[in-house]
Amino acid sequence: MTAPPPRSRPGDPGLWERFRAIRPKIRAERLELSAPLGPGHRADRVTLNEQTARRERRPGSDGSLDVIVDSGPLGALLLLLEWDDRDEVPVFRPVDRGEPDFPEGAIVARFGGPPGGSLPAKQILDLARFALP
Repeated sequence: MTAPPPRSRPGDPGLWERFRAIRPKIRAERLELSAPLGPGHRADRVTLNEQTARRERRPGSDGSLDVIVDSGPLGALLLLLEWDDRDEVPVFRPVDRGEPDFPEGAIVARFGGPPGGSLPAKQILDLARFALP
């Protein structure tokens, strides 16, 4: 089931097809959390070729979902694939260094929350391109 990306997504449809095509090569291994933040909180170590990234899914009490990833190319790709799965426009935010599980900083995509200021989606797309072989 391959639908063309909605107009709200940056980039051309061919690039989104390349992102979708790489999905079967992505491997995720669940990480044990010493103290989960709440019900449904999940953390994974994700691998694609030689790249790795941490990904966390943190459901909010308001029905929103924060997906937090390491701030590299694979992390950006994971956020775009999540967007593709959900087909709803996320709000992207940077996370500065200092969060214990993301010492080098992170990117958050919030789905289902109130609209707000967001990093430009094109920046996430441009970074994700570097994850492609």
